[in-house]
Amino acid sequence: MDALAAALDKFKLVIGLGGGIRSRHVTSIGMDLGLPTGVLAQLRIIDALGNAHLLGTLLAPYGVVAIPPEILGHMLPFFIKSAPGVICNGDPPFSIWEHPPRLGRIPPHRTDAGTFLLAECYGCATHTLIKDVDGLYDADPNANPNANFIKEITVSELKERNISTLPFDRVLIDLLACTRQVKCFQIINGLKPHLLEPALRGEHVGTIVRQDAS
Repeated sequence: MDALAAALDKFKLVIGLGGGIRSRHVTSIGMDLGLPTGVLAQLRIIDALGNAHLLGTLLAPYGVVAIPPEILGHMLPFFIKSAPGVICNGDPPFSIWEHPPRLGRIPPHRTDAGTFLLAECYGCATHTLIKDVDGLYDADPNANPNANFIKEITVSELKERNISTLPFDRVLIDLLACTRQVKCFQIINGLKPHLLEPALRGEHVGTIVRQDAS
């Protein structure tokens, strides 16, 4: 929170929140109950909205505004002009119209995809995913201490390597291949808050995933 507050002096921020481990728990219960993908997506939206309200309250003294999802698409330009930053639920508004995945029922478009689509639609200068790992590895670093860190990779290289565990929504690979404005995104470790400001400046401090050169 302190790193975000400090960054507000230099950047206009759109902060998309997810539900974290609580959303995974809600999804697990929903799957046990046999709920379809669209309902699971709506449950995740509600869960992420709770975190957005919490962070919005904490950053309110700095002038940050938490925008309800019903008006986000229409009012975001207004609030960006009026406030140093805005906070929103990071999940895309697909809700019960979420795209069914090829396998299983877990919604493929989650917080990472939602914030990425928002950045593409509004032409954000950078898109930064804040995680609890340093970036992308060729294996799960929590399960494999010998996992190799990947500092930079393109969409085609990522598809070719077919890494089994990714620290972001897998659907981002296909989304990044089709974008016109956002040509890359960076994954940084949120447990190292000093990395946030350099990432917002476009410096390479985590893993950068790039669109293939045209």
